[in-house]
Amino acid sequence: MCTFFPNQNFEKITSRVQSKNKDQVKHYYYRLVRRMNKLFGPELSLDAKHSKYTNAAMLRWWSLLEKYSCKVSKLHLKPRRFNHFLESLEYQLLKDRKKNIKK
Repeated sequence: MCTFFPNQNFEKITSRVQSKNKDQVKHYYYRLVRRMNKLFGPELSLDAKHSKYTNAAMLRWWSLLEKYSCKVSKLHLKPRRFNHFLESLEYQLLKDRKKNIKK
């Protein structure tokens, strides 16, 4: 089991992504969380104790990448698109957190 994200089941994820092994999936997960935290700053950082928020943020991340039809590696090369992407993502995450607080 993972010490940082105890609720994550990397074996289950690996079984769905058959081209990758468990260590690759785990490494990618942590790398993406670090990248997202670096972009968000302290006000929207993803907490290891709330993997539900982390997973929701990742889903928002990928859906917005599809919407802006851009790869992660190319996103920083287009500053205007990058700023719109970040603003949209932060707005969606704040909206999701407020919705969960009301429940």
